[in-house]
Amino acid sequence: MPIEAFNQFRSYVATEIRELDFTVENEIMYKDLKSSIENIQNDFVITYVDKVSANYAIICKYFYSKLLCNHILNNNSFQKSIHINREDDNRPLALNKRLNIHLNNIKYPSIFLTPKFHKSPIKFRSITNGYNTYITRSGKILQSLLQNLIDNLQNTAIIKNSLEIARVTKDMMICSMHGFEFGDLFNSIDTDDMIKVLQLIYDKYELYTSMKKEKFDILVNLVLKENFITFDQNLYKQIKGLRQGGPASNCLANLYLHFFELDHVVNDSYLIYRYIDDIIIFGKNIEYKPNITFYPDYLKLLKTNFNSNMVEFLDLDLHLINNIVVSNIFDTKEIRLSSI
Repeated sequence: MPIEAFNQFRSYVATEIRELDFTVENEIMYKDLKSSIENIQNDFVITYVDKVSANYAIICKYFYSKLLCNHILNNNSFQKSIHINREDDNRPLALNKRLNIHLNNIKYPSIFLTPKFHKSPIKFRSITNGYNTYITRSGKILQSLLQNLIDNLQNTAIIKNSLEIARVTKDMMICSMHGFEFGDLFNSIDTDDMIKVLQLIYDKYELYTSMKKEKFDILVNLVLKENFITFDQNLYKQIKGLRQGGPASNCLANLYLHFFELDHVVNDSYLIYRYIDDIIIFGKNIEYKPNITFYPDYLKLLKTNFNSNMVEFLDLDLHLINNIVVSNIFDTKEIRLSSI
């Protein structure tokens, strides 16, 4: 995409938005803005920017289409089913019915990509649109069950937001900081292994007090094994990984990793915290060297910092000064829009 074209449209849209007075109703002006955006969408795709709320990317439509085709057609996570027809609906409808979820018809989700401008080189995250589809209500039921469990876990590495990092490290003596992230976690998780882990979690945390085993098994299999998306008028089944963007996906990933962290959270050498696929470890003594071997070998764990005195974690920019962690809010304005 030519940088001149990108700057031209970015400037045009930004100027239009700045001139709007959203406190005053101006139907003509809103229509003009809508028309301008529709004109841009003839040649460009407007999509969310990953991890930067209220920011949008304008991407060449041809380039974006090639990325999306490559992600679905050349990815071992998806398997082409058959051309969409009513026969495809039978199993999802039957499983929903066994959960007392009655659907008149099946609406399949679609998929889109969001750019990660904070990565170098720029990468893309795939999101499955799960709004009002055949798997939305079942996903929300599973999410509610698992989130309630997560909220009541003791001795866990799971955190809800970056504020917890600032709180637990306040006035604490720390010798080193180590950041890690899982590479493409959601698309990498072995769903068969996850189902086995969920069965163990069901028994360990006595989830039978909230849901019968039979219903739990149906729910888990529907959410993890009956994932379909539509693309180019064809149906594709996700045969590997979690459906990123699904209501229960974050909870599923959290609990799966929590299962392997259980015996490694409380120790004298380090503190470990994790926000879904992002990990930060604080070394308590000068001899500590990170050696994370308790996660499944097939998951790719990547180091995100090479200076143990500095690390970026979520929206925090952390520095170690005289063994004290100093935290600043990461300035998302530093993530500049780029031409792609």
